[in-house]
Amino acid sequence: MADLPPLEYGKVVGRFLANVIDGPDLGDLPEFPPLSGTITFIADAPKILVRDAQPAPATYVQLPQHYECQLDEFGYLTWRGKRGVRLVAPGPATNPAEWTWRVSFDLSYDGERIPLDPFSFQVPKYMPGPDPENPDTGSTGLVDLTLAAPVPMSAGNAVVVGPAGHGIQIDGQAESYAQLPSSPPDGSQYIVKSDGLLYIYRAVGGWTPNGQGIVVRGPAGTTLWSGISGKPATFPRPSAIRRRLPSPVTTHGSPTRVRRSRILTRSAS
Repeated sequence: MADLPPLEYGKVVGRFLANVIDGPDLGDLPEFPPLSGTITFIADAPKILVRDAQPAPATYVQLPQHYECQLDEFGYLTWRGKRGVRLVAPGPATNPAEWTWRVSFDLSYDGERIPLDPFSFQVPKYMPGPDPENPDTGSTGLVDLTLAAPVPMSAGNAVVVGPAGHGIQIDGQAESYAQLPSSPPDGSQYIVKSDGLLYIYRAVGGWTPNGQGIVVRGPAGTTLWSGISGKPATFPRPSAIRRRLPSPVTTHGSPTRVRRSRILTRSAS
């Protein structure tokens, strides 16, 4: 059996180079010769169920030792002499429907092993471009390991480069969770006024559960008096001003407070 309908497949490519100081040539810039070695792909799901497999339902287990690819003389990922490798793309035909692939590296340059950390990535369905001689041009779903790899920002920290976001889309408001539309378009986002949360509707699964919406915060307010709008220009004076009490009178080193109602004055004898 060559494949397992109705599974869909992705395509992964990559190019791996070393960086060395300028060699014995006419230039003086650093050089980037190709690395050599193997790259192994491992499905993060221990087993995959294919309910609608033909001619009968099937369970398959991916074997990493049979997913070892080589780098060619230019550092490109190859399988059987062709650049790139095809991997199963998770989707409606698989159970689980969402999982990732993990790639590990055993690479070297001039006999010295080059350490590269493994990482996981997603594999979408690959659709080749219109040119059979160069199917990757104009294709969709092509995964380049250089673009999928975590980017080291500093020692011990890494981030994954993803596509640009689209911001928050607000399609409407509802007074309460019970008043959300029953069947809006997939991806609709509504603010529920009673709790102030953003709820998202999915064709499969419906609305985000009640109370589990997204907290939407507005821009930070100003901390400057000049930035406050609608403030009064003048302030009213108090209707009465509290009288200042007399200062304490010190007698033999200890303060004695004078009553506010009256001040006793000794008469001369």
